[in-house]
Amino acid sequence: MKKAVILLVLVLVVGARFGGAFKEFMNSNAEKTTTDGGIEFVADYRTRVAKERISILSNLNIYKALNFSEAIDGEDNWKATRLDWQNTFSANITSIISVSLYIQMLYNETKLDLIDENIDEFQFKQTLSLNLTYKFL
Repeated sequence: MKKAVILLVLVLVVGARFGGAFKEFMNSNAEKTTTDGGIEFVADYRTRVAKERISILSNLNIYKALNFSEAIDGEDNWKATRLDWQNTFSANITSIISVSLYIQMLYNETKLDLIDENIDEFQFKQTLSLNLTYKFL
C-alpha cells in the first residue's frame, strides 16, 4: 500500500507600517474635493503554498481621520475609522493557465456615493479571473 505524501512549501512574508497620512477624496462628479489628515496602519501578508503553485496576498489598511477640511459642527461621520482589506488568491493550473480570486472588503462612512449620502455599511467586491500567460523568450 503506497502512501501519498503531499509536500507543502510555506513561505511567509509579513510587513506592517504605522504613521501619519493625508488623503484627498473627490465625489463621483469630480465637482468637490475634500482633504483630511490622520493616522494610518497598513499590514501586508504574502505566502505561497503547494509547491509554490498557490499564492495568497492580503493587504489591510486602517485609517483614522484627525482633521477634515469640510468639518461641520455636529457631524462626526468623517471621524469614523476607514477599513480597506484586499485579498488575492491565485493558483497556477498549468504553465500557461492560472485562476485568481480577488476579494475586497471596504468600510468608509464618509459621503462618497453618487447621491452624496452617508454610506455606513460594509461594501464587498469580488472578481474571479482566468489568466492566460505566454512567454516569448
